Parts: sequence; C-alpha cells; structure tokens
Amino acid sequence: MALFFGLLFTSHKFFDTYSQEFKEAKTAYQKDIDEVTAALNVVKKEAEGTLAYQNYLKARDVKEVSKEEYFAIKKEEKVYGFKSFHFWVERFSMFLGFFIYALINLFRSYYFERNNVGMKFLHGSIIAVCIFYFFWIFQKYQDYSNVTYYLITVLFAGGIVLAVSLITKYQKHYINTLKFKYLNLVKFTFINTKPEKKQEMLDLLEQNEVN
Repeated sequence: MALFFGLLFTSHKFFDTYSQEFKEAKTAYQKDIDEVTAALNVVKKEAEGTLAYQNYLKARDVKEVSKEEYFAIKKEEKVYGFKSFHFWVERFSMFLGFFIYALINLFRSYYFERNNVGMKFLHGSIIAVCIFYFFWIFQKYQDYSNVTYYLITVLFAGGIVLAVSLITKYQKHYINTLKFKYLNLVKFTFINTKPEKKQEMLDLLEQNEVN
C-alpha cells in the first residue's frame, strides 16, 4: 500500500501536462489572435484623427486605469502564490488533515503494532507527501527543482518518524520505570504488613490494578 501510495502521488509525472491536440489548438488560436490584432492595428491607423478614434482613445485610457486597479487588488488577494486566501486554506486544510491522520496512526503503530514495519512505512509515506505539499504551499518567492522538494521531504519525514520513535520509546521506558518502582513499593509494603492485614492489602492492590 505504501508503494502504491507513493506511485499514486507521482503518477502525474508519467503524463504530459496537455494533450497534443490541445497544444495544436492553442497554437492555432494564438495565431488567429495575432492576425486579428494586426488587422485591428491597420484599422486604428486608418482611423487616426477621426471622432471614433478619439472616443476609442478615451475608452482605452479609462480601461487602463481600471486595469491597474484590478491587478493591484488581485495582487493583494494572493496568499503564498495562491489566487486568494480561500484557495490557500483549501489546500492547506486538506493536507493538514491528512498529516494529522497519518501522525496519529504512526503513534498508534508504535504502541500497538511495534513489529509492523509496513504500517510505519505507509504512514511515514503519507507524512512525506503532506510535507512535500506544505513546502510547496508555504514557499513564496520561487519555485524549486523536484530534487530539492524530494530531498527536503525525505529529510523532514524521516525526522518526524524518528522523533515519534524516540518519543514512544521514552514513554515506554518511563512507564516501565514507574511499574518497577510500583512493584518495589508493593514488595516493601507486603513484607512490612502485619500478617492479619496482608489479605486486606492484597485485595486493595488487586482492586487498584483492575481500576
């Protein structure tokens, strides 16, 4: 499943961004646009000095002002390269959900399936994908090569998996230490309890262990 998940994540690399038919249609369309623009320039040149041309210039000036205002507001709307805060939150919240899910299950695998390497690798892969997208979502100024993305992803994901492993190992050691101290306390208490009170103490200890 981990290998399938990794293959699924990179599957888009095996396909062209657009089909050949789309590329040809786009080229033909752009050619037609250029021809229309050239023809329009001829019309505007011949119309210079006329009232219609003066009205065109006024409308163009008004449009240029609106264009500047529009692009200024559009630029302010952007968040980390996304068109607006809406699109940024859409991507971030989705991968944050996947990241939390994978992190919780990674912890669970260390507690309940310590010998199941496959589950750790699976959730580590999901975490790696989420980190890959976090890096892409938050980097603002430039795009990096795929090698840089993958390298940082592997390093961060490996660090998280290692951190979870150390945390769970420490907690297990801490719990075992508490159990050892508790058992020593029980032994000491049992040895120093009066014979007629030992059964009562055993009942109390058994009750506390069940709870």
